[in-house]
Amino acid sequence: MKTVAWIGPVLSLGLVACATTSSGGGDAAFVLTGGFDPDPQRYEVVPGGTLQISDGDTGCVGYLDPTRPHLQFDLSAPRASLGIVVAGVTDTTLLVRDPEGTWHCSDDSEFLGDLNPALELVEPVVGRYHLWVGSYERDYSGPAVSVLLTETAPEDWLRLEAFTQLANQPQVVGRDVALEPIDGIEFGDDASDFAHDGECDDPRFRGIGSSSSFLDSDRFHDASDCRTLYLQGRVEFVANPRPPLAVLELGGEYRGRLATGQVDPFTFMGAAGSEVYFALSSTEFDTFLALYTPNGERFHNDDYAGRQDQSRLLLTLPATGEYRVEVTAYDAEGGGDYELRLESLHRVAAARHTGELSARSSRLGKGEYFDTWTFEGLAGQLVDIALDSDDFDSFLVLETPDGEIEVNDDDPEGVAGSRIVRELNVAGTYSVRVTSFAAGETGAYELRIVQSELGGRN
Repeated sequence: MKTVAWIGPVLSLGLVACATTSSGGGDAAFVLTGGFDPDPQRYEVVPGGTLQISDGDTGCVGYLDPTRPHLQFDLSAPRASLGIVVAGVTDTTLLVRDPEGTWHCSDDSEFLGDLNPALELVEPVVGRYHLWVGSYERDYSGPAVSVLLTETAPEDWLRLEAFTQLANQPQVVGRDVALEPIDGIEFGDDASDFAHDGECDDPRFRGIGSSSSFLDSDRFHDASDCRTLYLQGRVEFVANPRPPLAVLELGGEYRGRLATGQVDPFTFMGAAGSEVYFALSSTEFDTFLALYTPNGERFHNDDYAGRQDQSRLLLTLPATGEYRVEVTAYDAEGGGDYELRLESLHRVAAARHTGELSARSSRLGKGEYFDTWTFEGLAGQLVDIALDSDDFDSFLVLETPDGEIEVNDDDPEGVAGSRIVRELNVAGTYSVRVTSFAAGETGAYELRIVQSELGGRN
């Protein structure tokens, strides 16, 4: 912000106001009360005038009519700092006289770039304000600009609707002039042959507003389109473009490296009714696995069996068509090497058991009732064990023939019940313990045990 105590000749300030669109003039000031709605208050004015002002200390210059302010308003009960912002496609200057007679001037705002001026009055004075928008040419005949009165923070000014509406208006800056950064993002210039086509052609951005194809030479060279679409939320900055969709095949194994903050996408063709198994693992980041069906339904898994280095999905495909799989890290800063497998399943055994935990059941040391069921498993099989009860908070325990224990309280997909999906590593008798999370709980339950061959025919 540039603030000056005096500029040029004495400005004769009558009690004049502006019309909705004008080069100055009007009959009355309006009242602006703190907490105003809508925010911003927006007024269209035609900048300029016949008198040139110049201040060597601040660099505030331009043409205006000192007897005809573009806006007058009486500020009352301010609740926050007051922003006075100009939005347009031509280079302008802003001059404000506050109720104490102090002059405030802005040529270019650090928050808006090289065209649009703005002032933030941190502790605005109550009373009448007079406002002029100056032009850099005498007898200006260009388009009107918007004057915005706002209580939003300066870092959010570029997200105001008046700026996002400038997308399809011609830029005054040259094709080799760099635009100001936003959120730390350097947008570059408009040197691309595809600049000003309404699409973001910079391959560092992705979204519904981005181009369907990219040239690496357009990096940093479609600034106006990309910056506007970014402010509208129609593109996001991804720094390095996502890799092309890799095709997964049943029985396939993919080893990759996830860049920090990125998503690695895959695709595969699936048939309705097929049973498939996805296994994602990494020793370097907290894995997260998501699957999107042809109809847009989403399945996901974060930590399989409480392990941050593994994510698993086992499901019967609901539709025939192209599925999308996304590998990412739960933590936005995560990344590193990973392994992804896709297996088809051939069911070889299925058992359904119903029972009831009661005072007649066996009891654990802390007072939980339990029942035990067994099955014979082979190395290399995949077992899916699901426990459901409407009467108690279920808890599932699997013990392998060599004494290894795996437990589950709640289904990892957030569904009621408990579930364990495990690749068997030894042949023999496996024990499944059905119990409750809390001591003394009783009630009916259903236990399902499904054994499948990995990579078998569907």
